[in-house]
Amino acid sequence: VKIQKDSEVRLKIIGTRVDATDI
Repeated sequence: VKIQKDSEVRLKIIGTRVDATDI
């Protein structure tokens, strides 16, 4: 469960990073 949550948070952070880079 912890690993799943970590990956979810990572995806969110990466997604935000990609969005910021895109903009």
